Amino acid sequence: MRIHRLEERVGDSVAFLSYSIDDKKQMTIWHTEVPPSLQHMGIGGKLVEEAVQLASRDSSRLRIVCPFAKEHLARHPELKERYALLLKP
Repeated sequence: MRIHRLEERVGDSVAFLSYSIDDKKQMTIWHTEVPPSLQHMGIGGKLVEEAVQLASRDSSRLRIVCPFAKEHLARHPELKERYALLLKP
């Protein structure tokens, strides 16, 4: 399994979200990490939304292991509704 990353750089700091896509086209969001200097700026949420949009473009099923990503979608029901068909029960 190959782990991919979405990154957001601000100065010398890098926030990232790691994910994989298996041979059945299921995307798994594993981890989101935002350094302290970049927290509370919406960067983590932006990375989660990018990953969900990527899954949507690729017609992938979506499995979320990352607690931050689960929490972000729970706080934004409009996103959860928009991507409900992707989300694996």
